[in-house]
Amino acid sequence: MKNIVISGCSISTDSTSKDLSENKNATRKNYQSYPFFINEKLLFNIHNTSQSALDNGTIYRNLVSIVNELIDKDTLIKDMFVIVQWSGIDRHSMYSDKHKKWLLSTQTIVQDDNKIWEEYFKNEHTDEKALNNTLENIKRTQEFLSSKEINYVMFTGWNIFDDELDLLKYDIDASKFWFYEAEHWNLFELSIIKDKNCPYPSYEYDSPPTVKYGGMAEWIRRNLNENIWTRSNVGAINDDRHPSNEAQKIFCHTVIIPLIEGQLGLLKNNH
Repeated sequence: MKNIVISGCSISTDSTSKDLSENKNATRKNYQSYPFFINEKLLFNIHNTSQSALDNGTIYRNLVSIVNELIDKDTLIKDMFVIVQWSGIDRHSMYSDKHKKWLLSTQTIVQDDNKIWEEYFKNEHTDEKALNNTLENIKRTQEFLSSKEINYVMFTGWNIFDDELDLLKYDIDASKFWFYEAEHWNLFELSIIKDKNCPYPSYEYDSPPTVKYGGMAEWIRRNLNENIWTRSNVGAINDDRHPSNEAQKIFCHTVIIPLIEGQLGLLKNNH
């Protein structure tokens, strides 16, 4: 049986991921994302390392860890496929010798963490540095997977790059990415612009008039009915702007599964 390894942030978490399956009290424990729906059509062993609020450095490290673990268990490279969902470039992590662990800027649980990140954003953070960190993590991931001869595909949860960005300048293989490119607003997005009282979209789901490096959020906004865009839209959880279960399912069947089949020819191999 094929093995799919998935590494991402909350957009990729569901009952298949350690983040929620081991936490019965998780607010979003009934959340179903695209990994959950893959096996509605394709039967795989799914190894989902995705967790809420992760930065791209942690997404990279989690991926390397699980792939090496599977290889150590004699999982065949030819039976492995990787999906990487990149998160926002404004999220960061650093290793703390004091705490003996990685600290995440999005998970400041103790007061010491808050002070560390306050100093970081005050004295070290720049937009250029944040972008370069993400690009470096993408490059490291591609180099790692290529060195193992593991097939993979990458996409972003939402548009995290400016249209002017040239990925080739950073030695990144853009052919391994799925990007959603669109030139025009849809009618509902135009209504949002005109209606200042509209509660949508959030900063993560704002869409510019044109987008070159769009991700899941842009695809959902421009292809699905606004009633199912987010969990808030469907009344699941108030003020939860993650894609709804139905949006995740449609995205999986329309985008993710064809990507898998196209990369590995799995449609023929599984029938």
